[in-house]
Amino acid sequence: MIKALLLATSLFAAPTVLAEFPQQQTSPETQSQTQSAININEASLEELVKLPGIGKGKARAIVSFREQNGPFDNLDSLMAVKGVGRSIVAKLEGKVKF
Repeated sequence: MIKALLLATSLFAAPTVLAEFPQQQTSPETQSQTQSAININEASLEELVKLPGIGKGKARAIVSFREQNGPFDNLDSLMAVKGVGRSIVAKLEGKVKF
């Protein structure tokens, strides 16, 4: 009898709980931002400063580094740029491509 009451209570409460936590839906704008990662090897200064953790100084350093050393291969190769460390590389995950 107790099991039946617990089951009935949980079935009754389940829709309420689900209603309190609606599923997150991704807007078309968010989807396009995810799909349109910036190519770090071709990006201009203006494009680079739009990235998280990248200001004008770091953007200049990235451009200068790639002009002198060639294209970046992956996110970790960005850490060779002065001022770009693990925390900035983590922020760039999924936002840049090579």
